[in-house]
Amino acid sequence: MTSIDLKTDEGLKAACAEVRSRIEPEQVNEVAALVQEIRDAPQALRTDLDFQIRVWSDLSLWRGGLMMRRRLDPRTFLEEDGLHEWFAEQTQSLPESTDRRVDALTELYNALIKRVQGGPYGGQPRVETLRTLALFFPRDFTALADPAKIVPLARSMDFSVNDDDPVRANRLVLDRMQEVVGRPADGLEGTVERMLLPCELYRLEHPHGHLWVVRAGKDGEDEDYVLENGMAMLGFIHQHPPEARTYDEYLERSAQDDSSATKQVWNFAWELRESDIVVLPRKKGGPVAWGIVEGAYRQREFEGQHRHTRRVKWMRTDIPRGEFKNDEKYLNQPRTVFSLQEHADRLLPILGIPGPGGTALRPLPAARRCRTLPSGPGHGFDSLKTVVARIGDGVPYDDTVRWMRDEYSLKEESASHYLSAMRTAFEVFERHGESARPTAIGRELQKSGDPDALRDRLLTANLAFDHLLVWLDEATRDRTWLVRELQRVHTGWTKPTFPNRLLQWLQWLDLTTKDPEDWFRISERGREWRSRVHWEPERLETSARLPFDSVWAPLSESAGKANLLFDRYLVEALHLGLWADEQRHFAVLSGLSGTGKTQIALRYAMALTGAKSDTGGPVEVISVHPGWHDPGPLLGYVNPLTGNYTRTEFLNFLLDAVANQEQSHVLILDEMNLSHPEQYFAPILSAMEIRDGEIPLHREDAEKLGVPTGVAYPSNLVIIGTVNMDETTMGISDKVLDRAFTLEFWDIEPEKWPGWHRCRLDDAEKSKVRDILVELTKTLAPARRHFGWRVIKEVVGFLEGRSRDSGIALTAEDALDQVIYAKVLPKLRGSDTGRFRDCLDATLTVLGKHRLGRCAEKVKALKEDLEATGSCSFWR
Repeated sequence: MTSIDLKTDEGLKAACAEVRSRIEPEQVNEVAALVQEIRDAPQALRTDLDFQIRVWSDLSLWRGGLMMRRRLDPRTFLEEDGLHEWFAEQTQSLPESTDRRVDALTELYNALIKRVQGGPYGGQPRVETLRTLALFFPRDFTALADPAKIVPLARSMDFSVNDDDPVRANRLVLDRMQEVVGRPADGLEGTVERMLLPCELYRLEHPHGHLWVVRAGKDGEDEDYVLENGMAMLGFIHQHPPEARTYDEYLERSAQDDSSATKQVWNFAWELRESDIVVLPRKKGGPVAWGIVEGAYRQREFEGQHRHTRRVKWMRTDIPRGEFKNDEKYLNQPRTVFSLQEHADRLLPILGIPGPGGTALRPLPAARRCRTLPSGPGHGFDSLKTVVARIGDGVPYDDTVRWMRDEYSLKEESASHYLSAMRTAFEVFERHGESARPTAIGRELQKSGDPDALRDRLLTANLAFDHLLVWLDEATRDRTWLVRELQRVHTGWTKPTFPNRLLQWLQWLDLTTKDPEDWFRISERGREWRSRVHWEPERLETSARLPFDSVWAPLSESAGKANLLFDRYLVEALHLGLWADEQRHFAVLSGLSGTGKTQIALRYAMALTGAKSDTGGPVEVISVHPGWHDPGPLLGYVNPLTGNYTRTEFLNFLLDAVANQEQSHVLILDEMNLSHPEQYFAPILSAMEIRDGEIPLHREDAEKLGVPTGVAYPSNLVIIGTVNMDETTMGISDKVLDRAFTLEFWDIEPEKWPGWHRCRLDDAEKSKVRDILVELTKTLAPARRHFGWRVIKEVVGFLEGRSRDSGIALTAEDALDQVIYAKVLPKLRGSDTGRFRDCLDATLTVLGKHRLGRCAEKVKALKEDLEATGSCSFWR
């Protein structure tokens, strides 16, 4: 999703659809079980102190890193003044009216906070209180149990709500979701899923979490190491691994002192959550780096000592200290690990990350970005605003084309082209049937007339806008330099036309200024746009696809050496079908056994990749086995006995494809319908359909297993499946066929078998064999009982062996009768239909004509079975 607008029905509906799959079924079941237990508990149990302590201490809603875990022992306030008995009484019943219910819950929430604050806990446990209320009243609260998060989420849905009114914020969010998305699914699990959904919506708008400083070494001696190795690392070697659920438990179990060092190690191990931001200020005034926490706490050996580590994806490592100016004091506290969250509003923009309430941009890969911009009649941005204003709430598309033609004195074709380019490049309107309607971006542009309405779209979905702003933020550049670098971003821009158009749009959008000498400088607006670019801009890599001639030449040469013959038009169709989509390169070759399906797939793969072998490189052939009912045989699995991840050849091949995006990798699934592909291939079928789709692997600790939790579907992966269509194999479902380009291999012409010219039979015998095989093919084909190249090869091989071996007593005629009986007749099976009767009759005629007596007797017996039972089979 390029941008998120939860104020609109479409935006909220799309956001919910995008994040629903992120909710873990295990958490839903865990929360639902606890809520059900609370519902079923009699009043005497609800009043029980130990029961309430267990509910207040439960961590099932804490998962996911959206709430900070605190040093909270609920016993310290539940025991005081009989609060647990009072709370049990308050949770007995609530008014049914929504407004009165919200008022009652608000009163209860405030009363709880008032009674707890200043007690042994020493603060106001607002988060813990909201979380506990959510467990008692799941249809009134979300799981986003933090006033600092639920209130901004309600505001992002266009509600006006006070910071100190989180109960009402919960109600507003739930009602809005029900209005747009509908009621939750029946059952407690549906209610719990709806509770968890706002957490994921908040993540969508706030992809990062808490802001921390984590230094690297007393004198910065470990800074280069952690940045180069994608980690954060602490010394404090005298501190034990903090393996406990709470800080107090850690102190008790490890016999550590409650010191600053102990608390910092605890914070590093447990308070830092995945998606949190880590800032590393270099020692001695060096630049500042920041990254995103991606892994769980882990101890590592480093220079003979144990170290406390977290995996971090470092996003920037070169932010000058001067960028912080008066804010640098926040980075200079005399500790190794400390929170900066209270200063996030000031520091996140400097780091180039949106602060609270903002939306972190998620750039598309370069291969998926728009590579064209309209030249625009006159001043391009003014024309864009005029067209969007003309569209209003919606107008007939053809009327807009004609209006533009007349307004700007264009040919109708040019006007249509400009509108199409505008829609693609800026996404300001969309077509609904015959109408043009504004998008969310278009409505914002209509409202403000400001270039900032286009900012997120251009930075994330248009090629090279982010490059240009980064370059110009570094230094003033001249046109020649910029055009040259843009042509390196996309080698397809061989002429300067489009790079120059990009530079023109930078001026139209007030992102740069240009002096008479053709030097470009970034503007204040340009700097603000550039601050949103928190990623390393990508170049458009050369496509893994090769021109057909570059594939056909080595393929035909390889086939010739192997005595194979492939129809060029068939290979052309395969090539075009595989590369028709930018990401999904998937074909299924179906039909008769022995027709060369696997060979054509293998030769194509080797020609495409340059591989010399079908294993251990960019080509992998995997034979599908019967009984594959899940993805484990392909993707591997966590062994429940050893705890290790059982890797497979395909997983290694897949990881290699991801690591080498510039190289095509071809997987050949041989006889892929021996099991149901929609079962064992399901994660891959789903991922190939979604841009940036992920193939899930497991949910364990990735560092421990040495296998990532998931793999982004690589656009350089080519999959060719072979399918033999008969009653011994599974059918292919639409889920597979809709994603695949299919080619059929049924039409066999025995006279074109490439092995005839190398056949060692004498001319008379070769001619007779060829004639029999041609005639049998014609009689069997109407009933789909004919044979492929493999059978022809084996028939000829059998007869060549007889002619070479002087010890064999079989005559040529008897040998031919025997091999046809063994290799061709076993395919005869079917039910009593006119087509199959005709097939048997014609086959019997051919066999009688060539005096193949044993074969003729077998076919007569099959006809008798057909007459008597309504079906027959060679294997009766």
